Amino acid sequence: MLVNTPGIVLHSLKYSETSLVCKIFTEKLGLQSYLLQGVRSAGKKNKAALFRPMNMLDMVVYHKKDHKGLQRIKEYSLGYIYRDMPFNIVKSSLAMFYTEVLHHAIKEDAADEDLYHFISKSLEELDQAEGHLGDRHIRFLIGLSGHLGFLPEGDHSDQTPYFDLVEGSFVASRPIHPNYLDGQLSVHLSKVLDSEEDHTVPAPLRAPMLEKMIDLFRYHIDGFPQMRSHTILRELFS
Repeated sequence: MLVNTPGIVLHSLKYSETSLVCKIFTEKLGLQSYLLQGVRSAGKKNKAALFRPMNMLDMVVYHKKDHKGLQRIKEYSLGYIYRDMPFNIVKSSLAMFYTEVLHHAIKEDAADEDLYHFISKSLEELDQAEGHLGDRHIRFLIGLSGHLGFLPEGDHSDQTPYFDLVEGSFVASRPIHPNYLDGQLSVHLSKVLDSEEDHTVPAPLRAPMLEKMIDLFRYHIDGFPQMRSHTILRELFS
C-alpha cells in the first residue's frame, strides 16, 4: 500500500554501484529500511544528497506489512531545509551526535508520532538556535530518554543525593556499584530535569555529565555501543 509520511534519515549505506540503503525514522511507520535504486548514478548525485543523515523528508512510500525485504520509496522531497546547521561546525557536530544516538537507540518499527515530533523539533530548534549551545546535547539525551521509557526519576535532595544510573532514579544511599552521580553532577541533573530553561551545566561538568548520560543509555538499551561523535563535543563544549 502507499503511505504518505515524513521521515528523518538516520543512516545511509552505499549499495551496489548506484544505489543506497537508508534507515529512516518515519512518523507513520516508525523505523524502516528503504532501497533507493539508481540515486548515485551519473546525473543523479543531487538525489543521493537528499538522503544524508539528519535530513527531514516528505515521502510517499510503498509499505509491505509482511516486512519481507527492503521497503521502497515512490516520491520524496526535502521537508525542511536547514539554514544554518550545514555551515556551523558546532551545530553540525551536535546534529551528527543526535543521529548517532538515534541510529543506535531506535530499534522498533512501530510508529511513535510523539518521538518523531520530538526529534524533528529538536533538529529544527538546533538549526534556528542563537547564542549558547553548550548543554543542548545533554538536554537532548534527557528528553530522548523520556520518550524511550527511562527518564530519570525523582529529584536531588538531602534525602536522595545520588543518581543511580542502573536504577534510573535518585536514591538515598550510595550505590555499591560505580555507576552513579553524586555531588554537583547529581544536583545539575536534577535542575535540568526541573526544566529550568535558564539553568546551564557549568563548562567543567559538561564532559563528565555527557559521559554519564551516554552510560544511562547503555544501561537501558540492549546493544547500545560506545559512542564516537561525542568526543568532538567534549572539545567544543568543555
